[in-house]
Formats: sequence, structure tokens, C-alpha cells
Amino acid sequence: MVIGLPNKKCFCWICLDESSFDSSWIRHECGCNLQLHKKCYMKWLYNLNKKQMNERLSVYDQGVSLDSDLTSRMFYLVDGHLDFCRELSTAEIITSIPVVGVPLFSILCIPLLTGLTTFGIKYLVKLIFSYVPLKPPITHAECPQCKKYIETRAITFRSRSIVLELYYQLKRMIRTGTVLVAVTLSTLNLGKWWFKLGLWQLRKIFPEDVLRVLLDISTTKALDVYSETINGLISVPNSSKFLIFGFPLYLFSLTDNYSVLNKWRWLWSLVATIRVSYYDSSSSSVMYNIFSSFSLLIWSYSNFISPLVEYKYKELVARASPYYLDSIAKYQGDNNRSQRYSDILIKSSWYDNLFDSIIWPVCGSLLGNKLLRCFLWLRRNKIISWDPDMAPNLFSMLCKLVGCAVVAMSAQGLKYYMSYKRMKELRELQSSILDTM
Repeated sequence: MVIGLPNKKCFCWICLDESSFDSSWIRHECGCNLQLHKKCYMKWLYNLNKKQMNERLSVYDQGVSLDSDLTSRMFYLVDGHLDFCRELSTAEIITSIPVVGVPLFSILCIPLLTGLTTFGIKYLVKLIFSYVPLKPPITHAECPQCKKYIETRAITFRSRSIVLELYYQLKRMIRTGTVLVAVTLSTLNLGKWWFKLGLWQLRKIFPEDVLRVLLDISTTKALDVYSETINGLISVPNSSKFLIFGFPLYLFSLTDNYSVLNKWRWLWSLVATIRVSYYDSSSSSVMYNIFSSFSLLIWSYSNFISPLVEYKYKELVARASPYYLDSIAKYQGDNNRSQRYSDILIKSSWYDNLFDSIIWPVCGSLLGNKLLRCFLWLRRNKIISWDPDMAPNLFSMLCKLVGCAVVAMSAQGLKYYMSYKRMKELRELQSSILDTM
């Protein structure tokens, strides 16, 4: 809009001010040769909404003033990164897909919703229908000449951070892709695909001989055959099925604070550690030490490091004072997943965590292989002389586990950096909008 008009003089038909065209101006896209300030348009839109809402009520629910409620709604209208602060429902994501969205929702989600409602599984129903922020009653004002709407995107606010915008678009792509795949697979043979997913993730981290011990089987290739039929899955030992089916849930529980899965995290780790400890070989003690050490590291992070990270997020939230905080808190009052400070500025939803848990072993394995090659290069050039007291395949597994830990810490660091960028954006957004009210 600004390109091509650097020296054009504009005249605001609301405040009657005249100046050169820049980012603070809106040019009518209806064809009329009119311009107005963004601040003037916002104030005009605010007054139109206030007048309409005053005709219906003077005080909003639970004693909240009308001005306060309308101001919050105006923020929802102009926030260009609104999806950062809320958990989009499956219904919204699927129906937003052009052309095929509504038919897909009818075919995939309505039968699933009917089953969940019948069995009274209310929490999973919220994954299909969730909180939608209330925008003001009037979202577009009319051009005084042709009476066409002035586009709302003209006042949409986004910070100039390219990194934050790329991160926002990436999350949107992950959201749509993960939900479509998850909903589609839920209508197919979910047990078969979940078994294959667990086995694939285990293979990314653990070598074949470790998996033989862990899963109590002569070769894991047999599991590929067993997974094709129900009788084949039944023939797999129960403890092995628990470890395979449970590994994706184990990784999923590590990505966020799901109270239902917190105990599962320790149960899977305990079963895996006990399984390798009973194996009679020279490598069993090494495997036991590796499994135990990483379980201890996860426990230490959950109990000591995670609270410190939450405290840093609390400081960011205090600096931002997000406009949506009260509305989100009211909606999530009965949610069994506690609201954390790390989820306020940029919310991690179930589809984000599912995607993270699926690609986590892949990224960790790739980084682990790089670490192993780096170690071998250092040994080859006699920069280090340390010789690990374990079999090569176990050392490779250790490198992959270290790679997974580094990937997890890097992802946390990236989210904190993006939350910092979002904090600065919210402060700028709120201060600019409040100046117009």
C-alpha cells in the first residue's frame, strides 16, 4: 500500500489533517479517492461498536464495564498473531481449508464427535470445539461515499520481526498438517499405525541388538510382519507391546505438562530400565546405567530446571500484561491441563506437541550421528584420547540420546526467544491501540 506513494499528500476525512502517505495511513480500496489515519479509523470503529452495544446493555456480565470488554474485543480484531494465544479447535482448522474443508469435517469429525458425546468424554470434545475469542459486533466500517466495507486487514497489527512471522506461519502449517493426518488415521486402523509409529521411533534411537533385549525378540524385522494382522499383534509379548505402543505416549508426555500422562512417563521408563537390567550380558550394566541416568536427568529437569524456566516466562508475561489473559483463564478454569506461564504468550497445543514428539527422535538421531562423527574425527586427529568403555553400538545410542536432549533444549530456547519477541509485539500493540481509545 505504501509502495509507489512515498510523496503523495493524503487528507484524512475524519480529523481533516493532511500529510505525506506512510504506514500510519489507510487508503480506501473500494475505488474512492479517500484516505484516513489508522488511529482515526480505529477510534471511529470503537465508537460505532460502543454505540451499538450501549443500545443493548450498559454493563456486561459479572460487573465488567462495557468499555473494558469492548477494548479487549478491539484487540482481538487487530492482533495479527491472534493464534499465538489460543488453542484452535479441530473444527476451525479443518473447515478453514478452501473447498474441501466443510465436507472433510462432515465425513471425519461429526462421527467422531457423536461417539465422544455418547460416551461422555468431554475433554476430547474440547479438541474438536474450543474457545473462540469474541470480536466486536462491528468489524468493518463503511466508506462514506460508496458504502463498501473498509478492509479490516488495513488495521491488522504485526511487529516488524520477520523471524516471529516465519515462526507463526510455520506453526500454522504444522497445525493444519498434524490435525489432518491425526483425524484421517483415527478413521483407519489406528492400532496398526500407532504400533508402526512406536517401532519406527524406537529404531531411530536404539540399535538393533538393544531393541532385541528391550523387546525380548530375536529380530525386530518380525515385528513388521506381526503388525500387519490382529493375530500377529496378539502374538507379540505384552511387555513388548507396552513398550512399543507406549513409546509415542512417553515422548508426547515429555513435550508438555499433561497431568494424565505424567505417571505414564515414569512407568514406561521403569519398565524399560527393568527389562535391560535382567538381560545377562556384559553390556547389560552399561545399558542399565544409560537408561537410569537419562531417567534421572528427566526427573531433575522436571523438578529443578523447569520451575526456573517458568519463572523466566512469568517475568515476560508480567512485562507484556496480555489483553487476553482474563478471558483465557475463565475458559480454562475446568481444564485438567494446568495453564502455565510458558503457554500464555505462545501457546503449545496438542497438535504442536504431537508433531514435536514424532519428529523429535528423527532430529535427535541426526544430531547424534553428527556428534558421533565429530567425536571420531577428534579421536582420529588425536585431539582427545578418551576411549569409551562400551560397545560401539551402545556409544552410538548414547550419542543419539544426547542429540535428543540437545534438540529438546534448543526447542525450548527457540520458544523462549519467540515469546520474548511476542512480548515486545504485545506491548507495542496494546500501547498503540490504547492511544486511540
